[in-house]
Amino acid sequence: ERGVDRITPAVTKNFLKPMLIVLIAAPIAILLIGPLGIWIGSGISALVYTVHGYLGWLSVAIMGAIWPLLV
Repeated sequence: ERGVDRITPAVTKNFLKPMLIVLIAAPIAILLIGPLGIWIGSGISALVYTVHGYLGWLSVAIMGAIWPLLV
């Protein structure tokens, strides 16, 4: 944000600064954060299925306990 603030003229800061920040942040989110979220979600899913396979009904209690942390 500071870098964009430095390069935008004072007259156009109101509309140009947010637009440039979105143009910079959107590709970063799509290329880095998106795949990272998929990998983490797949790992959590595999963990839940494994726990359910070994502990059965107890996995429901475990998921209920850690659900607030996952959301």
